[in-house]
Amino acid sequence: MMRMEGKEHLNRISRETAMQIAGRELPRVEKIHLWVFPALSYEEGIPVYLLKAYADLTSYDIILDARNGNIIKRTERCL
Repeated sequence: MMRMEGKEHLNRISRETAMQIAGRELPRVEKIHLWVFPALSYEEGIPVYLLKAYADLTSYDIILDARNGNIIKRTERCL
């Protein structure tokens, strides 16, 4: 579970940096749609970015630690 938190944006990596990290983790395909959502992880208690990407017939979810850009979780699903 995640929720938004107003104060946590001070120690975050930028949204552009999160998108660059996602670009390295996702496959190279012609068309990919990427959304970046800032949030606060209830489980970890840290600010995170939830990255949702859709390409061809596959969806990807990546949760990044917003403080340092480390990947916490990555899932891939066929649509």
